[in-house]
Amino acid sequence: MTDLSRVQASINSLDLSFPKALLGEPDREGWCHEKIDFMEKQYKNLLFLWYKYPKQTLPPSKDTDVFWHTHILCTKQYTDDMQKIFGRYLHHTPTIESQDDAGNKKFAKAFEETCSLYKKEFGEELWDVEEVEE
Repeated sequence: MTDLSRVQASINSLDLSFPKALLGEPDREGWCHEKIDFMEKQYKNLLFLWYKYPKQTLPPSKDTDVFWHTHILCTKQYTDDMQKIFGRYLHHTPTIESQDDAGNKKFAKAFEETCSLYKKEFGEELWDVEEVEE
């Protein structure tokens, strides 16, 4: 089994039932089951991209970022999951909207790269918040 195959298998085997339950709570995101399952798939795919392309800045879509934040809230599980995949804790640095045009263009270019690699690897688009029907 190649390293990428092992990593993909590890990612696919993640049990994200607790973060998914949190995302469905009305006082949190209140997402429907279909959206939760869809975002779980996109989050797992992004984990794979982050592993495969470690030197590239690949920001997630807004909803995928929400899924990631919710996974991080489950601190023990998140730590164990990241150790299993990356061999270390995968830190999250929030993106702050830039006050200048250059910073905004840099972020937009990085997100375009995320979308391009996502399409190349998985044959489908990386959807953002407003584009997922509930």
